[in-house]
Amino acid sequence: MERKHLTVVYIAGFNYSGSTLLALLLNAHPQMATTGEVIGPPNFDRGRPFTCSCGEPIQECPFYQELQRRIDMPLFDLSRGIWGTGALAPNSCGASFWFGSLRNTSAERLRDSLRQRISAANAFEKKRLLNLRFYAEAARLLGTSVIVDSSKVPMQLQFLAASPEIDLEVIHLVRHPAGCAMSAAKHNGHTLQRAATIWKRNFRTCVRQSARFAPNNTLRVRYEDLCLNPPEVLDRICRFLNIEYTPQMLNFRASEHHIVGNNMRFDRQNEILLREEWRAALSASQLDLIRRITKPESVECNYEFLPGDVTSVD
Repeated sequence: MERKHLTVVYIAGFNYSGSTLLALLLNAHPQMATTGEVIGPPNFDRGRPFTCSCGEPIQECPFYQELQRRIDMPLFDLSRGIWGTGALAPNSCGASFWFGSLRNTSAERLRDSLRQRISAANAFEKKRLLNLRFYAEAARLLGTSVIVDSSKVPMQLQFLAASPEIDLEVIHLVRHPAGCAMSAAKHNGHTLQRAATIWKRNFRTCVRQSARFAPNNTLRVRYEDLCLNPPEVLDRICRFLNIEYTPQMLNFRASEHHIVGNNMRFDRQNEILLREEWRAALSASQLDLIRRITKPESVECNYEFLPGDVTSVD
């Protein structure tokens, strides 16, 4: 299919939802490519080095060095670990208010209207243009007209919604809230209650931000379905993108890639395993806590918590 504009496929969702796996699978399609999370490596702000999926430190990776040369914008600096692409980048003063989620559409519309009238609009436009430059130059380097961004942060969609230069397609990737909450508690030090609440807010923000676009520009994909039946789910994604599915997507380790994401980017096996450790690790009371917090969203995604459990809204 011939495309008039660059197509950006944005994967929105919660951390630990399988976005790196999905990015690798899509990258294996001859008509698509990705650099993973365009918001940048997750641990730059902690002062730790980050390794590209090619095995090189990202500041020394020839691909990213060439990408920086082509982008040629002060906000994007590999040597200092500053990408400047993220809505909530650490170097953004007042980013939580000006670019973050305010939890309801009316408040965000009021904020966006205010932002257009003051200097924060300049910061917004710089970030928007940097994201566009990143997509365009990465696509040229990778030889594609369809670039996948697995950043997940739903508020990034505000930059893309304001960019008529691209065709945007949104994949809302979801994973069982119990699995996400357990991972967030383990890796981020959250309580299960806090982690489940963040999952709920992320889900609702994804839904709200996706509403900026026509319904046929958003597709919800469950991590569990992707793992249990990859060909069927990938075919559905390809049809959503008006691209023909090819089985070579399942041989996703064979493709060269320079992906920012979690550590599975270094694995060498093509086997796709469904990880549901939460089923054995969480107690009935813990599951009930998560279920009570996420009940409407769990129903919307058709998630059960116990074998034979039918989740319903009272």
